[in-house]
Amino acid sequence: RDRRVLAGEDDLYAFYDARVPEDVLTASDFTGWWRKQSRTDPSYLDVPLETLLAEDAADRTADLARDYPTHWVLPARSDEEKDARAELRYAFDPGTAGDGVTAEIQLRDLDRADPHAFSWQVPGLRVEYVSALIRSLPKAKRTYFVPAPDVARDILGQLRAAGEEGLGSLPEVLAAELTARGGGGRLEDRNPITVTPADFDLSRVPVPLRMRFRLMRGRRVLAEDTDLAQIQADQRRRAAARSAQKSGQPGQPGQSGQVGQSRQPGQVGQAGRAGQAGQADPGAATASNVRGAGAHSTAGGRAGVQGPGRSRSGRAAAEAPVATREELVDRVVAEAGPVLAYLKEHLTTQEKLVLAGHQTTSDALLDALLRVAVRGELADRLVGADGRLVTNGATQAGGAAASGAAGQSTARQGSAGSGTAGQGASGAGVPEVATLVRAAQAGLAQRTDALLQALMRALTALTALDRAVSQASSLVILANLADVKEWREQMGTPDAIAGLSEAALLRLPVWIEAAIARVRAMVDQPPRDRQLMDRMRAAEAGVEKKVQSARPDLAALGRAARLGAVVEAGEPGRGPGTGWHAVLFHQEELRVSLYAPGISTVGRVSEQRLAKALTAL
Repeated sequence: RDRRVLAGEDDLYAFYDARVPEDVLTASDFTGWWRKQSRTDPSYLDVPLETLLAEDAADRTADLARDYPTHWVLPARSDEEKDARAELRYAFDPGTAGDGVTAEIQLRDLDRADPHAFSWQVPGLRVEYVSALIRSLPKAKRTYFVPAPDVARDILGQLRAAGEEGLGSLPEVLAAELTARGGGGRLEDRNPITVTPADFDLSRVPVPLRMRFRLMRGRRVLAEDTDLAQIQADQRRRAAARSAQKSGQPGQPGQSGQVGQSRQPGQVGQAGRAGQAGQADPGAATASNVRGAGAHSTAGGRAGVQGPGRSRSGRAAAEAPVATREELVDRVVAEAGPVLAYLKEHLTTQEKLVLAGHQTTSDALLDALLRVAVRGELADRLVGADGRLVTNGATQAGGAAASGAAGQSTARQGSAGSGTAGQGASGAGVPEVATLVRAAQAGLAQRTDALLQALMRALTALTALDRAVSQASSLVILANLADVKEWREQMGTPDAIAGLSEAALLRLPVWIEAAIARVRAMVDQPPRDRQLMDRMRAAEAGVEKKVQSARPDLAALGRAARLGAVVEAGEPGRGPGTGWHAVLFHQEELRVSLYAPGISTVGRVSEQRLAKALTAL
């Protein structure tokens, strides 16, 4: 509401004073006069709209319509479609969750809604919203940007002049602008800082400034939240569950076939198919088939990977023996065509554009995303790098026992269920492959949602990194830039991303932000960057020497593929983990610590701690 568009009380008094005769002084006089006047002209005292509005109301109303629109345009997904719209509702209801702006989105248009676009708020509240975000920063950082409203207006003005207002994610754009104003973490700054999107505390932003989203089917409210991406993820999971139920396999998107009636002891994940799962020869995958984790190329990708469109056909694929975890990954991905189709169908327009800008072949990045998700799912299901199940205290029975005599012996009873049992306190057994493949696919829908968001942030950061490298063209830093480009090729291509562990992909956006900070800093301090690069190379040389002596199977793998190959069974999908994965993860965090000291690392990292971890392996 803006009362400035209304005329004052004096204008309304003048209107009535000009029409009511001077001899009408009392209520009875007015009643008698109006009884006669209304018979000849009933609208004589109707106040026209122009009388109620101020002189500049037309211009002011046009400004209000622009700053507080009644709807938000949702772009069409193809040339054959028309743009849709999300209705915007404004409420002045202090103390309630509905106070402020609410976007009502129909279910059929949900995949058109771009969370990045909505992150900019409506234009009329944008300055206040950006000011609130700045105030939500940690005290050590927000003191650089006072007064917050002036900084907000200045940043938005510059973005508007450059034609960049409304492009990308507001928290990411604002973090980059504030970092540039706060010194960007350069070494010559007295107190260098780097602002990241994670520094903004949305819980400290006033409720009226946080846009809410209401998912509708007609007039029925299906969901309501301040996180549009979360609403979209929830609907994707529900759609995957419905699709799985229609195909006859609960919890597994798009997988058809007959489902087993019960869960047998000794089997992995969900119940196997009665009679049908036993057609494959699970006993064919024995300990003698273990060939180690060597399925990736030195560029970080896979040699001979079969994606959803390149799977082995028919019965031969279902019955082929599987040795390593990477071959299990191949098997699950080869049969995950419906999951890939589901991901493609629910991509937003912005996500499609981002993916298209970073791949040369169709679906290369989505294939990579699936491989990371499958690798994490198998690790959660206690599948080690050698393709065998690892349990605490005994061997997990598999092979023929899982399809034949599984009902008579549990997996934790060791040699009673399998001839490969009894291998020690941390035993390993051959999983029943068909059952394991189906069980792994069941968890892909939820896992890919979280990874897709991380992938989008990483690709957006890669675009910024490429731009920063191209703009830093000084001959003095060519060697430094070459080092950045080499790391980017090792970690940022579709093949490299396909080899990452789940924890590494979730952390990849931060590692790329550190590379961007490094490029910006090296322009002003080339010798200092060279010194840091020498220290980093020395630390990496120590890791490589240990790999060559202790894990020659990793020597041929790329930087990214090593992270995926050394994930321990049962290791959490977030954080450095243990063993070799912790060392390789620590190596990447060391780059963050050296090149971008303003960005927080996962745990304490240093060259000395890395060397100590190598010694302990």
